[in-house]
Amino acid sequence: MEIYQDWLPSPSIASFVSCLFIATAVGIFGIVLTYAVDSRSKLMASSFCWLSLILFGAAFWDLRVRTAVRRRRGTRNLRSTYDQYYSGEREFAFDQGKWTLRTNTGKQEALWAGLMSAVERQSIINLLAANQLSAAIPKRVLSSEALDSLRIMALGQPELSWLSSVTLPDYLLTEIPSLWRRHPFLMAEAHCAGLLLFLLIAADMYHTAGPGAVWGWALAGLFLFFTVTAQLWYFLIEYLTSHRSLAQQRTVGISGQGVHIKMTKENFFVSWGRCRKAEETSRCFLLYLDSARYYIFPKKFIPIAQQGILRQLIDDRLSVNRST
Repeated sequence: MEIYQDWLPSPSIASFVSCLFIATAVGIFGIVLTYAVDSRSKLMASSFCWLSLILFGAAFWDLRVRTAVRRRRGTRNLRSTYDQYYSGEREFAFDQGKWTLRTNTGKQEALWAGLMSAVERQSIINLLAANQLSAAIPKRVLSSEALDSLRIMALGQPELSWLSSVTLPDYLLTEIPSLWRRHPFLMAEAHCAGLLLFLLIAADMYHTAGPGAVWGWALAGLFLFFTVTAQLWYFLIEYLTSHRSLAQQRTVGISGQGVHIKMTKENFFVSWGRCRKAEETSRCFLLYLDSARYYIFPKKFIPIAQQGILRQLIDDRLSVNRST
């Protein structure tokens, strides 16, 4: 569970709060349109109230029911993975050149030079080699000397390092453009749908009269504003809830072997071979593990001299897309 804890489905607080905002805006607008202005169609006006109730119900269902079902299914899958790959007695050994894992199915070896990634958590060290051999070593079975030696071999020693964190502007100005690049048509369709809904509301409001008409137009404009800026609020909530660790200070290091990240409770090593591509913006270096997952290294924390070395290492090992 400690190895795969990040794989388990968890409730998306950002999606939940965003849905509540939209449901509230739609509900208030429906109430104003139905009872405070002289709308041409009360049926059309009251439909916004029903839509609001549906959105509230969908948000709570996704948070409580759907997430719980997905988490139980994920836990069962992890239990099956444990029974298949991790249960039973196993023997782990290592030296300066390689590490060896012996299980009931046989003996496998991997060179340290082929290590793709290593993660040290509270009670375990997990290794992944280029030949897809993985090993989970409980730290309780190692002596202090052996544990220190394993840390050196698995996590490595960076040649250059700096203290870093990901601030809110860095996160927003990285995630929002990345989302548009990954899903341009989906984002365009979502915004067009929001604009179309606003136009439908405006068309109905255009022929209304009464003291609540001003409030109706104000709410319609507010709804349009939240529609256009939805991704901003979504990632803001993500940063403050499920991604709180980004704001924590960590030590980031680089070497010829890869990237080293040391945090309060976890240490990471990722080889250059694990990174698929890199991108340099005016604010950050981005190292992609796949199309959606990447490390953010804000430039303001990296000394100028080390930026040049990091840029050269990236040029030597990865394809780079630079943008301003």
